[in-house]
Amino acid sequence: MSQFMVQPDIAGKRIANPIATILIFSYGFKIFFKSR
Repeated sequence: MSQFMVQPDIAGKRIANPIATILIFSYGFKIFFKSR
């Protein structure tokens, strides 16, 4: 997951696509709570 954050091209696509950003955000949130 950290690799996606480093790549600027994918970051630009996430900014251009708000729906994808929300999906990635919710997906990361689920993993964060599961790890706890």
